[in-house]
Amino acid sequence: MQENFTSQYRRKCLKALRLLAKTFRVLPNSFYIQDAVSVGTHAVSGGGFADIWRGSSNNMDVCLKVLRIFTSDGDASQRVLKEFCEEALVWKQLDHPNVLPFIGVNEVLFYPSYCFISPWMKNGNIMAYLDKHPEQDRLPLISQVADGLQYLHGLDPPIIHGDIRGANILITDDFHCCLADFGLALVTESPSLHEKSLTLRGSVRWMAPEILDPSLSHLIQPRARDIYAFGCTVVEILSEKPPFPNIKYDVAVISQVLRGFQPEIPASLTEMSADLSELIYSCWDPVPFRRPTADDISCFLSFYIVKESCELVPGDFCTWLAGSLII
Repeated sequence: MQENFTSQYRRKCLKALRLLAKTFRVLPNSFYIQDAVSVGTHAVSGGGFADIWRGSSNNMDVCLKVLRIFTSDGDASQRVLKEFCEEALVWKQLDHPNVLPFIGVNEVLFYPSYCFISPWMKNGNIMAYLDKHPEQDRLPLISQVADGLQYLHGLDPPIIHGDIRGANILITDDFHCCLADFGLALVTESPSLHEKSLTLRGSVRWMAPEILDPSLSHLIQPRARDIYAFGCTVVEILSEKPPFPNIKYDVAVISQVLRGFQPEIPASLTEMSADLSELIYSCWDPVPFRRPTADDISCFLSFYIVKESCELVPGDFCTWLAGSLII
């Protein structure tokens, strides 16, 4: 009874905070970190929507993710601020070893831009890390990503990451994976969920066909889009190449996906493990509700790693998954 009350109370509090952020573009005072300072004169990296600076706060190395504001248009700036507040509120509530911790925000250091503050990850993202450490066993890392996804999807209300890929998986100082970048994260009970789901934002090569094709929008299952992207990310981690590496332009990738093509699984993986290949293919099922859940994937990978030294019969994943669904 107490657990149900706590869950309901938490849900109502988060809903109220999101409404305040959406309406007034404000965050609780506890979110603001005023002692943050930047280190160096240039950003260490950047993307389409933000620059990454190294910084310091409370005698700790931190990452300063500074949003880019391209226009002086007031409405556009307010929209950026609204999205900034929404991302901060989603990120703040997360607490899991495989999710990047949220420290706070700062609105002064890079004024008029806003910045998120998180721990500095010296090992970078998983693709940069694997490039330097090709001998690293990938399966435990993949399992950790699945555990982080399981946590997000298991929240009440569930959180949809919306942009799972190698660049958004960071390696901690003790060499564990954590999911990062919640700029496209969706709260499943949000009134704007359907609208956001239909908006083509994110990384096309990791997107499920129902997101790319408006005629399939009725098939959208919020959590299933993350599962499709997870399957693409597994291939990316194992091959060290993005999905559809031989196709130069994203528009051509969209065309291939809409024609029913899927990313190619490396032959070496198919030969090594029919079970892991089966897992990946199940993540790409064209019918979203037939894809495995994050619970299914996390449990299977834990089982698989423990049993890795044993000889597994091809098709074990299908048998295991069917049994788990029946139960």
